[in-house]
Amino acid sequence: MDDALMTMKKTKILFLIGSFAFGGKERQLHVIMEHLSREKYEVYLLFKSHDNTFFNTIKDKLNGYKNLDQAHFNFKSVVKTYKYIQEVKPDIVFSFAYTASHIALICKFFSSLNFRLFNGAIRNAPDRLNLKEKIESLLYRLYRNVVANSYAGLKSFRQLGKRGRHVLYNGCYTSETETISRYKAQESIGFAKNSFHVIMVASLRRDNPKDPITFLKAAQEVQPLEKDIQFHLVGGGEMLEELKNYVQTNHIHNVEFLGYRSDIPDIVQAAHLSVLTSRTEGVSNSILESMSFGIPVIATSGGGTPEVIVPNENGFILPFQDYKGVAALVIQLKNNPSQLHVIGEKAKQTVMDKFSIRATIQRFEEIIHSTE
Repeated sequence: MDDALMTMKKTKILFLIGSFAFGGKERQLHVIMEHLSREKYEVYLLFKSHDNTFFNTIKDKLNGYKNLDQAHFNFKSVVKTYKYIQEVKPDIVFSFAYTASHIALICKFFSSLNFRLFNGAIRNAPDRLNLKEKIESLLYRLYRNVVANSYAGLKSFRQLGKRGRHVLYNGCYTSETETISRYKAQESIGFAKNSFHVIMVASLRRDNPKDPITFLKAAQEVQPLEKDIQFHLVGGGEMLEELKNYVQTNHIHNVEFLGYRSDIPDIVQAAHLSVLTSRTEGVSNSILESMSFGIPVIATSGGGTPEVIVPNENGFILPFQDYKGVAALVIQLKNNPSQLHVIGEKAKQTVMDKFSIRATIQRFEEIIHSTE
């Protein structure tokens, strides 16, 4: 039996992505590449650019990789991708980006290789499609297999219920929840131990639907009512200075900007409560990470968040821009530690049951070996 396993042909998977840096789709890809069985799979990666720190954590586990070393995809990218596909001879090509998917589709048309192509570019669930997204929703007709990280994403792009459409939830490192106590985390981060800490982890790009202003308004609402509640906004982007000016202009003194951080697990575990005030989401890594540490989440109702949070059971869901509702819940939970604990434990169990690394890898294998 062992000899048979040794001689069994491994499935070659080539993953495609644009910039391989920190982000939701990059982290899901990283999880998959790290945890796929090397007894069953050979894993290859092609990307147009990368962050050295992030890429270096995975490159030794790859069977091969190709760095296009380009700021943008162009015609040369098609040629280089085609040549790499011919070199690797993959059984599966799985793409995590719009343009990379289309390049792979062109390569498939011209190649004699019979690989299966999966377009895994649906990472959000917009309430209204912009022009680019409308075009993408039409182009999905060209793909036999389309993968989203939420059912809400499939619905937004008008793919829900169609043949060959799959959902692959993000996987979360639940083992990290036991690595450090809250008090040690607070000491490491510099959070005051006698305060109640509320965090929001989000990219502060202008094209991002995270809506940090609602978070800041909630802090302003809480400020005159509770003196020992501190709000911490974690993330970088072009909106950061604008948000700092907003806090200064409105005399909000209970907000700290932590900027871009690489120690997110410690920050999350140092907190008592996590907030995400997005207009819409696919399935947020920020929500899953907080829940994995037993940190209750207050989130807005857009996109795939209701696929994760059951209101008042393992978290809380409020309407978009309801900063008064956020403020009221923060105060309520701060003054009701038993409710905070119960919700946190149920949140942690949800991630272990449905959004663990094991669940993601199992679902990924089901998708790539499906007969659709």
